[in-house]
Amino acid sequence: MYHGYMKRVVASLALLFLLGAGCSASPTPLVTPELRLEGPAGGTITTESEIEIVGTTNMNDVFVNDEHHSVTAGRFAIPVRLLNGENRFTLLSGNGFTTTTVIVVVTRQ
Repeated sequence: MYHGYMKRVVASLALLFLLGAGCSASPTPLVTPELRLEGPAGGTITTESEIEIVGTTNMNDVFVNDEHHSVTAGRFAIPVRLLNGENRFTLLSGNGFTTTTVIVVVTRQ
């Protein structure tokens, strides 16, 4: 799902680049995606059945385990269910050319 979305983003950006070539005195630099996890901390152990993944990014979207989530004012707070045992969450944020990845593992007892 994420890769299909990113392919559309790349195609759109390539088209915009080609259509806009030569229209500007200086090229607009591509923004490097930043992705920061504020919580939970990696290695967290809990008895809760649900937690919230909270963080910031300078992109409009973030993916958690290939599930798309919108970002508001650079922040996201995503509730996720926890299974018993180890739960691995892969967060991705990208601009169509570069992707930043953060992985966090939370254990439910």
